[in-house]
Amino acid sequence: MQRELAPSDDAHVNTAEKRPRPLRAASSSMATAGLPLTVASLDVGVATLLSSELHVIHFPRLLLPPDAKPGAVVTVSVRRAYDEEQRCVALVRAAFTPNYVPNGVRLFVSG
Repeated sequence: MQRELAPSDDAHVNTAEKRPRPLRAASSSMATAGLPLTVASLDVGVATLLSSELHVIHFPRLLLPPDAKPGAVVTVSVRRAYDEEQRCVALVRAAFTPNYVPNGVRLFVSG
C-alpha cells in the first residue's frame, strides 16, 4: 500500500514530479540580501553548497570565507555587470571592424 504525501511531508519537493522546485527569480530584496546556502562539503578547490530548495551548487572554495566549514550558512549574491559587459561588447565590435588598430600599432603585410 502506497501512502500519499501530506503537504508538510516534503514541502521542498514537487509531488507531481518528485524533483526539487526550480529556484525562483530573484526579487529586488533577494538581489540585495543574497541567497543563503548551506556548505555541504569542502573538497580541494570546490565547495558543494545546498539551497533551501535542495539545489546543489558547486562553488569555488577560494570565494568562500576562510572560516567556512561544512554546516556553515553563507550568503551568495550575483549581479550583472552592465558597464563591463558594454566595454567587452565594444572591444569585440572594434576587433571585427576593418580599421581596427590594436594599441595604436598599424600592421603592414608585404606581399
